[in-house]
Amino acid sequence: MPDIETGDPISSGDETRPLEAMLRDGGFRERKPTFSSPILTEIDIWVDLEDVWSLSTVLEQAGLTPFRPRRHAGHRFFIGLTSSGWLKVDAKLNGEEPRGSVLRDALWLVTRQRGLVVALLGADGAGKSTAVACLENEMPVDVVSRYLGGPRRSGTGSEASISQGGSRPSWRSFAGFPKWVVRTVRQIWSVEWAARKGSVVVCDRHPLEAGRLGDEPTLIKALKRLAVRALTPAPDLIMLLHAPGEILYERKGEHSPEYLDRITAAWTQLVTKRRGVLVEVDRPMDEVCLDIQRQVWVQLLEKRRS
Repeated sequence: MPDIETGDPISSGDETRPLEAMLRDGGFRERKPTFSSPILTEIDIWVDLEDVWSLSTVLEQAGLTPFRPRRHAGHRFFIGLTSSGWLKVDAKLNGEEPRGSVLRDALWLVTRQRGLVVALLGADGAGKSTAVACLENEMPVDVVSRYLGGPRRSGTGSEASISQGGSRPSWRSFAGFPKWVVRTVRQIWSVEWAARKGSVVVCDRHPLEAGRLGDEPTLIKALKRLAVRALTPAPDLIMLLHAPGEILYERKGEHSPEYLDRITAAWTQLVTKRRGVLVEVDRPMDEVCLDIQRQVWVQLLEKRRS
């Protein structure tokens, strides 16, 4: 069973059997046979509306956290993380979900818990796309992804763009700054809107990167950093996928190991300053995937308790 205080995975093994027995002893009938896969064990039961509170109390004491998904009336979900994957109890209401009044529905919109914004950083070859797919496909909560990078242009990503000194100011750099601000604010507030609906929003790239690398004028870099601090909410979790440049080069064959090391060093400095998380990705992908999910889960539990 999972530790609800820390989110640390604990061996599951046969421990779902006592949970199933406890639910049967409590009068909660099995709705379907328990489903088990390498990443998810799901127990489906029936529950009467008047028994939802007692069920919630029992399952929270067992280490599971209640989640109410969007547009999924008639179900109550309880979720926890084990060493081998996720444990989920899907309690289906006997009868129809009571129809709420306009006032109660409006109150739920105001009081429902905000989700989580995750900024996913890493050099080419670190596996950002794989990490996004892992969270979307394996976490049994509402996960959506957003790409927050700028439009791709010829020459973008060249090794020359790693320059830290800044180039000479040009009117084109300053003329494009307002457009960049508008695009960035629109991107980040679309992320905030999804988070306010209760979703875990995984951002591939993030405005935090702005003004830290590239061959833009030094003044433009400073203005971008200032705009990000003033106009965009900070992510709840910053996660850097970290590996030596030689490994990243072997994976994707782009840039040089030295260039990739410099990119990673810049991100490491940012993540350390913001008290983010470094996930080492030079190991089997299933281990990396579970570690990424655990980091998100721990942060989500902390946010729900705050």
